[in-house]
Amino acid sequence: MRLTLSCLLFLLSNCFIQVLAQDFTCIALGPEGGSDESLASSFLFKSFDSSINNGFATLEAGSIISSLRRALHSNAFYDVTTSIYDTDYAASVGIMRNLLRAFLISHSHIDHLSGLAFGSQSELMDGKKKIFGTKETLDNLVEFVFNGIVWPNMSNRGNNPIGMYSMEELSDQSFKELWEGSDLLASALPVTHGTLGSLPYNSTAFFVKNKNESQFLFFGDVGPDSLSLEPRNVDVWKRAAPLVVDKKLETIFIECSYDDSRPDHLLFGHLKPKYVLEELGVLASLVNANDPKESLRGINVVIIHIKPGTLEVGDTKMRIESQLTKHNDLGVIFRFPRAGDRFSFGKGKFGYDPFVNANRVIVSSCAKLSSLVAWILLLLV
Repeated sequence: MRLTLSCLLFLLSNCFIQVLAQDFTCIALGPEGGSDESLASSFLFKSFDSSINNGFATLEAGSIISSLRRALHSNAFYDVTTSIYDTDYAASVGIMRNLLRAFLISHSHIDHLSGLAFGSQSELMDGKKKIFGTKETLDNLVEFVFNGIVWPNMSNRGNNPIGMYSMEELSDQSFKELWEGSDLLASALPVTHGTLGSLPYNSTAFFVKNKNESQFLFFGDVGPDSLSLEPRNVDVWKRAAPLVVDKKLETIFIECSYDDSRPDHLLFGHLKPKYVLEELGVLASLVNANDPKESLRGINVVIIHIKPGTLEVGDTKMRIESQLTKHNDLGVIFRFPRAGDRFSFGKGKFGYDPFVNANRVIVSSCAKLSSLVAWILLLLV
């Protein structure tokens, strides 16, 4: 009996070890970059050991309320009390108001901020929440979105400010606390996302760290340096390389909007598998020039902003996954989050939360349960 109990506890611990003792937790609200506005770019992050009540940092805000409702249905907020709300819409508003504590916006394209604008109608008017971005991104938000014409000026800048949100500039010079009492801090580096006329259009790469100095890297929309008017990804990789060496950075979020069949002149400042691997190769060489093929082994690369294809052109997601996997000679681990997924990463691990009702978790849990039952039967026979 003692042996049976020991084996049972061992197997149960292995079932859940993937989500224990890590650095960060993420809920993928909007992991795509296509025309479905309910899937537009939006991710929630918190420190793994931080209470859910301490809230999340929202990186990108293309979709908020609609994607929160989807995440509620997938049980991504299983540890949040939502029974006090009459509807899932009310619960989504409650989560937005109380748990989405700060917004980090990489650039001012509408698919990265429309959820912020629409959601602001239900926010509290206390001015405590901050919108973080580069000076250019924040200026663009105030001038072209929060200008009283396209949308009321919910910021604390510009003409007739309502003051719902405080605008806070980020740079590469230092990390800033994302809200009072937060254990998350962020800094930003500019990257190039195509062109605006004859000039480069600016986006952002965010470094986010916790109180233990563990970090992850999150790219907004970005094109490859090899096609860029102003190659700046290399500056991001130079900053990331020593963090990888010191095992302080294990996870990179980066876009891959199209598959490799997309012509270069139609990328519009985005990446395809060929260029994702090319960019990662630059990082690999900076981490260890003598053995770049091994220097990133085990690093998680979370692929975001995929633009799903139509029935006429087939499944873009499957082709991107296949192309990245086929040509992956760096040993990185590509991850493809789906809307409503909740996962944790850090300390050498990456795991999808077993309490969230996503198909991959159900299949994985069933397989583990079958193994557990088989072990118990074997021990009892």
